[in-house]
Amino acid sequence: MNYAERDKQNIVEFIKNRGGECSVDDLINLESVERLRVYPLIYRMRESGILTITAYGELGDPTRVKLQ
Repeated sequence: MNYAERDKQNIVEFIKNRGGECSVDDLINLESVERLRVYPLIYRMRESGILTITAYGELGDPTRVKLQ
């Protein structure tokens, strides 16, 4: 089983259920997603054109994401 792919699907479904946009903290706190995979998946999904990072923190970390 590809756990990263499962987590990616869970993230996309969660964002869809939130109206297409949510905070990264909400994704990290999801029970259905491994919290250490959230940031790498966000960057991969951004490169694939699945989502856009709409806000960044002081250190350049993504804080909000939106589905394309």
